[in-house]
Amino acid sequence: MEALNAIVVSDKGVALGPGGQHLWARKGVRKKSAASRPLEDKETRHWLDVMEQVLRAREAAGYTGRPWFQLDRGADCRDLLHWAVMTDAWVTVRGAQDRCVDWPLEGKLWEVVEHQQPLGHYKLKVSEGPQRTARTATLQVRATSLVLPLKHGWTKKQLPVELFAVHAVEISSVPSGEKPIEWMLLTTCPVRGFAGARRVLRAYTLRWRVEEVHKCWKSTCGVEESNLDSAASFARWATVLFSVALRIERLKRLAREAPETPADAELSRWEIRALLFRHDAEGYRRDATPTIGQAVLWIARLGGYSKSSGGPPGSIVLGRGLEKLAVIAEDLLRLHELGLKM
Repeated sequence: MEALNAIVVSDKGVALGPGGQHLWARKGVRKKSAASRPLEDKETRHWLDVMEQVLRAREAAGYTGRPWFQLDRGADCRDLLHWAVMTDAWVTVRGAQDRCVDWPLEGKLWEVVEHQQPLGHYKLKVSEGPQRTARTATLQVRATSLVLPLKHGWTKKQLPVELFAVHAVEISSVPSGEKPIEWMLLTTCPVRGFAGARRVLRAYTLRWRVEEVHKCWKSTCGVEESNLDSAASFARWATVLFSVALRIERLKRLAREAPETPADAELSRWEIRALLFRHDAEGYRRDATPTIGQAVLWIARLGGYSKSSGGPPGSIVLGRGLEKLAVIAEDLLRLHELGLKM
């Protein structure tokens, strides 16, 4: 089962909620190339479907702001770029193809952008990963507006699109065995000078939030461990688990980015009471409202977190803690309904 998800995040990278989702099963190997197939026979349509879901959700909510989609290299395709310039949303796609460019110079994408003068340097905090060493990388930044002479897949009619390109490549020292970070970002967000380029780079860094939710969805929530036979049943179960993963990641980020937020903005009355009861919290009344930073720390401790764990609480301990918290909160609620005081 393949999945595409859209989540809405704040400018600080805190998840606000789901925006769209599409689950599908991949068919056998295609005999025809993607360029020769109609849109309805390409997986590109799933990207467009999810983004249209986000736009419909915006309309239903009466939100007047402008969505800004952050897409990885898999979205660098002709149909999606055509869609991007037709919508009122902004779209940023990490380039994967060295496309032809008509303007401001004729040539290939990387060649044309690298011909521009550097605008400045961008500091990027790189988290540790399977193929990355944690560090602060210095990226050299270039940007330009450009015209791509894209063609319709069937009619071959030329449908040029005007976009902005932001190129960032790591120029600081790179750990042995690793490749320098390099992003070629194609965007419909207007880029005016270095400030505009930094804005695009900053926005693209928030794309990793959905990757973190996906990781939590698989490792902490175990979505791939389902034994359900029906595709429809699995889709419903996977959607529920995605909401759980999203909540875990939201609590994790809130505790780091806005720790003074009152806990009752995210946790129920009985969840807070359960935390106060379980930790016998000194200095707190039974009806007190701790901060989200303190509440998340207590939840993590329920999941096995300790001072020796190193670093702030992560998804795994928060997932375990929330599971235990749900049981304690439900027990307290039942005692209350029976008229017993704790």
